[in-house]
Amino acid sequence: MYSSIQKVSSLFQVKSDLIAVAINVFTLFLLAQIHFYIPFTEIPVTGQSFGVILISFLFPLKTVFTSIGLYLSIGFLGLPVFAGMNAGVKLISLGYLIGMLVAGPIVSILKLRLPKNSFLIGFLLSMIGHGIIFVFGVLYLRWIIHIENPIQLGLVPFIPGLLVKSILLASIFKIKKNSII
Repeated sequence: MYSSIQKVSSLFQVKSDLIAVAINVFTLFLLAQIHFYIPFTEIPVTGQSFGVILISFLFPLKTVFTSIGLYLSIGFLGLPVFAGMNAGVKLISLGYLIGMLVAGPIVSILKLRLPKNSFLIGFLLSMIGHGIIFVFGVLYLRWIIHIENPIQLGLVPFIPGLLVKSILLASIFKIKKNSII
């Protein structure tokens, strides 16, 4: 009897995890479509990094990694889920996308090791996550795309948006204590 209950419970957990991953992938897709370009750079400002950090705040590590990995895989395989309905691996923003796969799990791990429900901790976690994303993006611009001034084109113009996103995410992190996720 106990074994049957465990099997049913496990089945419900798997179904719940799959639903969470599907919702997260769809959320990243929607947030990617919120994008615009700054006049002097080809790299779009998007809501993707906001989504990655948000998912990292709300879900466990396995769900975070699976969600971001599936989202990127879908886009790399050709489905237009990235900003501006783009897909594939020949994107100027590829480094940032890869950075998201690293940043999400790191933020998810750190949130468990740091004091909870503090605006400051949420802000710092968000900045760490965005920092990782931007390190990958800027390094990709410099070493793969061979842009001479990747920090000026791939980081500096995005700092105001990064700060706004981090403030919003920190607010969510602070009030998350009553979350059931």
